[in-house]
Amino acid sequence: MKGYEEAVELVNKIKWSRNKFDLYKDNLRPIANLKQMLEESAELFANRPCFWQKFNKNEPFTPITYSKVLRDVNSLGTALLSRGMADKKIAVIGENCYHWALSYLAIACGVGVVVPLDKELNATELKQLVEQSGASCVLLSPKYRKMFKEMLDQGTGKLEFLVDFRADMSEDNVYALSDLLAEGSHLLDMGDRRYLDREIDPDVMGVLLFTSGTTGVAKGVMLSQKNLCAEIMLDPLLIKYTKEDIFFSVLPLHHTYECTCAFLVSVYRGSSIGYCQGLKYIQKDMAELKPTIFCGVPLIFESFRKSILKNVKKQGKERMFNFALRLNRAAGKLNLDLELRPDGVRTLSCGYSA
Repeated sequence: MKGYEEAVELVNKIKWSRNKFDLYKDNLRPIANLKQMLEESAELFANRPCFWQKFNKNEPFTPITYSKVLRDVNSLGTALLSRGMADKKIAVIGENCYHWALSYLAIACGVGVVVPLDKELNATELKQLVEQSGASCVLLSPKYRKMFKEMLDQGTGKLEFLVDFRADMSEDNVYALSDLLAEGSHLLDMGDRRYLDREIDPDVMGVLLFTSGTTGVAKGVMLSQKNLCAEIMLDPLLIKYTKEDIFFSVLPLHHTYECTCAFLVSVYRGSSIGYCQGLKYIQKDMAELKPTIFCGVPLIFESFRKSILKNVKKQGKERMFNFALRLNRAAGKLNLDLELRPDGVRTLSCGYSA
């Protein structure tokens, strides 16, 4: 497997490193590409939940196991190859959900180049990115179907067809994701191995990520799977991830921070990912899921802080609360963790605030 020896060398360097910040070296395994990562995780953690998803707002969170994820990825990848998507650029857009993650993995594990799109951009900006990237297909949430169908009808760029996450049936070059999964599953059962046997080159572009940076004009950043896998293997050195952990996914998945630290690293380590239904559901969903790790940004944690302080003041427990904070800070200087956080949730923060 191309790139595997380099991955082994990196893991060995980590294990023998004397860097004091390399805190958690246990259970690191070398991965050369995302396909290998997913297949190994599905074998190691087969019946454990990989994702938790509310498919309807009034229903409880549904667990989706690692073995189910691998089957869905192979089915969708096989269906996309059967429609001529081999080595092409394929965009993904929508809210954080299992369908988004499934689409990303299916493309990356044997189809072509993933192009994550910012769901907050307007139609003009998205059209420009579709043309600039040369995307041949877009997998999307129903909210974006009309917008991209107009682009498809206008002959924008290289667009050939769309895939709707939630559609009940396929029609007019817009396929229902459920139909592609069923078709791909049937092809696999008939012995179709074109997707299963696809080789991944970790040195070529695997993800085309658009970022505005500080200038406001989106720029394409080319990432290889070698880039991603190095980050995935290195990230757990600072934070202890276990198969019992549940990540709470709130930040947009098209951002590298959320996509890498709360999605791909979780799949690598055998943890679970719970998808928040939206900012106004954070408290409700956290109470139901009881996550242990939450990746956020300063703006979100500042909102939490204000809400906590308001409730503490309302209950007249400011002195007790401030004492607990001082005690926790003092313990931190002694490398002691008193876990003075609600439900033991570990929070990770990225420096951007939007």
